[in-house]
Amino acid sequence: ENITLPNNQTSVTFNRNICHEKLCCNFDLNVQYVNPTSSVQYKAVVFDGKRKTRATKDAEYGLQVCGVVLCSNGSISSCGSPAVNGVLPHFNDSKPNVIFRAINISGNFIFDNANPLPNVLLWPNTPDSFLINTKDVQFSSDNTKSSLIVNTQNQIMTVAIHSRVFSRDPGNSAPMSHVSLFIMLISMVPFIY
Repeated sequence: ENITLPNNQTSVTFNRNICHEKLCCNFDLNVQYVNPTSSVQYKAVVFDGKRKTRATKDAEYGLQVCGVVLCSNGSISSCGSPAVNGVLPHFNDSKPNVIFRAINISGNFIFDNANPLPNVLLWPNTPDSFLINTKDVQFSSDNTKSSLIVNTQNQIMTVAIHSRVFSRDPGNSAPMSHVSLFIMLISMVPFIY
């Protein structure tokens, strides 16, 4: 599911609960548009399911996402990578005239055999400045919900809680604790011999 954030005002408070399948996400955003224009759009997006990617040779993997993404137009297919022509923008590229004054995202993510994590990508102000200062991010996750609060005055390309749900991967019936233990044991083999 996705909803376009209003972009025809100078200041917008966006407070919505959006659900897809079993994942429900709450978005509490305060957005300031320097020069309101329909050419810069953001969408609040929620996804709960499986995805395929060429990077994994079209293997499916389980995924849950609550996020806000930059789009080049009103179509969901224009969001994320297509919004910047498939490459991370150069710091000299014109920036969206949008500042997120407050970002608070939370959702009822799956916690069994899953790994919810924050994901924040800034529009660069200097070369290699895509990452946010960790002091500007508050992330919490327990067995009932994950929450992300971002406090920044930088332009944002995307902000989300992204969770890999390993139990949805094909052929994965092992609990995550067994997979982690197996990886730890394999990594110790060179030291034993």
